[in-house]
Amino acid sequence: MFKIPNNVKVGGNIEAATINQLIDGMRILASRQVDAGQRSNDDTVALHPFWADMEYLPYDDRYDPDNLTRELRVVFTQAHVHDLLGEAKLPVFRCEEERVKQVGEDDVFELVIYAGGSGVAAVRFVREGEDDYDLQELADNLTAKELPVSAELTAAIAAAEEDDLTGTKYRMKVAEFTKPVVRAADPGPPEITERKEWRVDACLRNDIVWGGAGAQCALGDISTDAENSELEADPPVVRYKLEPAFLSGGGGNELVTVDNLDAVIDDFVWLEVAWTADVVDDLLQQGGTMGTITVSTGADVPDDTVPTEDATSGTAHIVLGGWVTDGGDPALPVWVKQGCGSIQIYFCPGQGFFFGRNNEVGA
Repeated sequence: MFKIPNNVKVGGNIEAATINQLIDGMRILASRQVDAGQRSNDDTVALHPFWADMEYLPYDDRYDPDNLTRELRVVFTQAHVHDLLGEAKLPVFRCEEERVKQVGEDDVFELVIYAGGSGVAAVRFVREGEDDYDLQELADNLTAKELPVSAELTAAIAAAEEDDLTGTKYRMKVAEFTKPVVRAADPGPPEITERKEWRVDACLRNDIVWGGAGAQCALGDISTDAENSELEADPPVVRYKLEPAFLSGGGGNELVTVDNLDAVIDDFVWLEVAWTADVVDDLLQQGGTMGTITVSTGADVPDDTVPTEDATSGTAHIVLGGWVTDGGDPALPVWVKQGCGSIQIYFCPGQGFFFGRNNEVGA
């Protein structure tokens, strides 16, 4: 069962898109629950991850007497990266102090995910272009201001020394703080006819489900295709993949890789399998030879081209799954798989193509 946290902002609106993303992520996490006693990915997700509470800092000349400009302080709500491959839930902010940021005009914050073959190695919340955030420097700044350093921060500093930041880096834009000029509707005194007000453009509002290559249902379960996704785009473009599996039949045994998939409602994903039948004494024979395998997507799955005595070349179409709507407004795509496991394909004269999964033959 899922545990819904109680960290919804009091009085704050929860947009339909946020709820839909939450539910979609929970569906994915539900399929990845493991037996008790194993290392488990906590299925708790935040309703308002990366939420930025903004407040002005009071005038204070203790540390910079020449700077009387009121700065903006932001407290971000905790968010998580759910690593399906490593079966772990990694917090974006490693301690409470890291959630607090002082920001200036046009500051941009990014989430950097360090990933390798075994899953997510480390997560960092940084200013645009940076690769790491030094918690020791944060602790030193607090000490200089005669503020306490928590045990949580001290432990996070020690843990950071063990983090592996050598893996592939993936960046996602989280928030941008701007001061657009706001003009008064009715012109008044010159000093107030226009002013600048703070605005935060939220680019990321949901926990991250990191699929890697750890899907349990081969050629069925969907996972994030980090290699083909455009995570640095604004907004990020996420593409998906299926865990590879074998397609066998017609004297062949081919490893099928399905990746670089866009989530488009009402689209199907299928395999197009070229096939050459055998004719002996003018009679079409069962079996044949498997040829090229192509991954295709679209709203309409073509009919099979069935071999005959006069035209022995044919094409079989094997549907792996499709995208349906979650019924929300706006609607979000939800993946529905057709089955699991490696596929066996057969051809019978007069009946056409048959295929089965996990060695169970089905029409």
